[in-house]
Amino acid sequence: MKDHLHVLVIDDSAVVRRTVHTLLAGREGWTVTAASDGVMALDRIREKEPDVILLDLEMPRLDGLTFLKHLMATHPIPVVVCSSFAEPGSEMAQAVLRAGARQIVSKPQLAVKEFLEGPDSDLASVLRRVASRGASPAARARRMPEIEGSSPSERPAPESLAGGVVAATSGSGTGSPSHPKEVVLPILLGASMGGPSALRQLLAAFPADGPPCLIVQHMQGSFTRDFARRLDAAVAMEVREAERGDTLEQGRVLIAPGDHHLLLTASSRGEPTLDFSDAPTVSGHRPSIDVLFRSTAEALGASAVAALLTGMGRDGAEGLLALRHAGAATFAQDADGCTVFGMPGAAVALGAAERVVRLDALAGSLLEASGRARVRHAGRGSTRGVRSG
Repeated sequence: MKDHLHVLVIDDSAVVRRTVHTLLAGREGWTVTAASDGVMALDRIREKEPDVILLDLEMPRLDGLTFLKHLMATHPIPVVVCSSFAEPGSEMAQAVLRAGARQIVSKPQLAVKEFLEGPDSDLASVLRRVASRGASPAARARRMPEIEGSSPSERPAPESLAGGVVAATSGSGTGSPSHPKEVVLPILLGASMGGPSALRQLLAAFPADGPPCLIVQHMQGSFTRDFARRLDAAVAMEVREAERGDTLEQGRVLIAPGDHHLLLTASSRGEPTLDFSDAPTVSGHRPSIDVLFRSTAEALGASAVAALLTGMGRDGAEGLLALRHAGAATFAQDADGCTVFGMPGAAVALGAAERVVRLDALAGSLLEASGRARVRHAGRGSTRGVRSG
């Protein structure tokens, strides 16, 4: 049992944060950090991973249950839920336990400070015990597996369904009608809460030589590199964090790096080119799905293919609308399969999604649309515009 313990307290109540800090920080070897909501908590975890988390449920910007699901899918850490909305036997209590919480402490609506300081709460013992047990087996099972000794060349390659490579016959540069230069068109994917598992399921259905994919998954800092590494071990395509100098290649998936916007622009010869930006957050995020989608609408227009997956908020909805107005093929994940229907729901409300598709059918729809995009790009000069849908 650990004598040195780092506890992260996530609660929008300043009283709770101060009280827990007073109770725990004076213990020898214990350190306590705090966050007022789940978004701030992600920053705290990036700075220093805690041994155990004390989590409230009702918070602004990012509620506790959504944060818990995201945490367990990407970086399982033992969690104790402390909330007045998770009474024993309630639906909420069952939901947080299914999501991976180790224990629930029922917090009263009134006299919270007195409760936490009272002898009956024994909060320190609960946190020490949960930290020593680690994340729940269910949470560890949901995390993307590490596959030892696996490389893209060693993975089984499904029958190729790849599209998205076209011959560009630009009048400038080295390309010519007799020696066409290949232009590779990507599939764009945006996701937030629930995205890691949804993306894994989606990309598992792509062939090893599938069309290139550009992904914005709301994560910060080094989390995106770790996420790319785990996803690379689980699917047939090569997956890695995007870097400067990367090019679009069949069989490659590039994930926007944490804290950087990823853009798709067009070179003077019309070739899709990757770019990065440290500009302020857009739609509350960096990387932002809206940034990637809007830049692609300008660069590729009707040749683009994009899908907006599960996530909280509305990032990506306006960008998907810009893509549809440019004539692109646009998709949204259906509500039943989403952890949170916020982002795709906002896109549907705007009329940004040409089609709303179940996750298990989305890969086929995207690959089919990618093949159509190849044809549209070849005759791009006359095909831009709004498609009826």
